[in-house]
Amino acid sequence: MQNAGEKEKWKIISRVTNHTVVMDVQPIRKSDRAGCTYLFDDEEIQDELESYHISRSHVKEIKVEETVYEEVQRLMHKAKSCNGNELMNDDISDCEVSATFSKGSATPGLDGISSDLVDGAERQLMHEYLRILSNKACRDGYFMTTWKQEHRVILPKPGKEDYNVCNAYRTVSITSCLGKRFKVITA
Repeated sequence: MQNAGEKEKWKIISRVTNHTVVMDVQPIRKSDRAGCTYLFDDEEIQDELESYHISRSHVKEIKVEETVYEEVQRLMHKAKSCNGNELMNDDISDCEVSATFSKGSATPGLDGISSDLVDGAERQLMHEYLRILSNKACRDGYFMTTWKQEHRVILPKPGKEDYNVCNAYRTVSITSCLGKRFKVITA
């Protein structure tokens, strides 16, 4: 508030003291070289929360199924017996597509497609569709724009003493399940 102009200071004071305005997120305290400042503008708060939450990576433990292990062994053998280009340009296998079923959220992304919808479809037909779609996307080097779109919501964590810090909130981001499956297949 120290660096704000008179008009901006009154806007901040009005926003903080106006109890009829419903604020989902409180002003966020940001520490920098100049000291401690508070962010009141929704856009600044959103940018700070996104940089705080999205820049952190979460490592998840991956369970390896027997069929996946066998596929990895097959690919390792193939990699040793060829020059590498053949392996990298190899079609996506049935095993890679099968590994994406029965995983994911029932909540649809912006495309309206949920994992439950994909998993509930006729398995053989959906399996073939996903294999053809993934191979086409890989060959063309194309990742659909709708697969990248996300719906992000900022939620306050319950029971926090101070809601003026970024770690008092968490973000939930919902993206396309087809994009997630493609990333799993190509990873």
